[in-house]
Amino acid sequence: MCIKLSSLLKNKNGNITITWLGALPVFIGFFLLLGSMGLAWASKSTAQTAADAGSFAATKKIDELLLPEIDKWIKDNLPNDPKLQEAFPDHINLNEIPMEKKLEHMFHGNHLIMSHFVKGVIKAHEGEIANAVRTYVQKNGGKPHGRIVLPVNDRVEVEAEAPFESLLLKEYFAGKTVKEKGAGPKRIYLKGISEGDIVIEY
Repeated sequence: MCIKLSSLLKNKNGNITITWLGALPVFIGFFLLLGSMGLAWASKSTAQTAADAGSFAATKKIDELLLPEIDKWIKDNLPNDPKLQEAFPDHINLNEIPMEKKLEHMFHGNHLIMSHFVKGVIKAHEGEIANAVRTYVQKNGGKPHGRIVLPVNDRVEVEAEAPFESLLLKEYFAGKTVKEKGAGPKRIYLKGISEGDIVIEY
């Protein structure tokens, strides 16, 4: 009876060990898969954050470039335009008027004329816009090259890439990237420009 019990215990322990060893690769594979999924999500999140940061940087830069050009245009045309004089009396400080209100009065609500003015400013400063976007995309973990497209639903859209990380098939995924798009706040000055008409590589 003692011999049988001893043999049974040995066999049972042996079976448990074999089962555990057999299941070990499955557990390792499962955790590697979970880890790879987590890294893939992190890569996607990095690309999205970089794209969002780039789109806000692009919008801010275009605002900064447009403002002095708008003020100059108003000052140059004010003496000969009664409607402008009515909208911008002498006692009003231009710096206190929102940019979008200035644009509306400048072109009397004509978005087509406004779009030609805005496109001219953007085209003249493409390099500065690209540099601003590149800086913020890289600060947020993105790669230094991508695209700026505008307008997209009256917004500036930035496409950014981030390296794809994976615990599985590392050689296969080496050099692969994740692409995401981000769009900044709406801008009235983008109305009248054809959708996706301006593309800037950065």
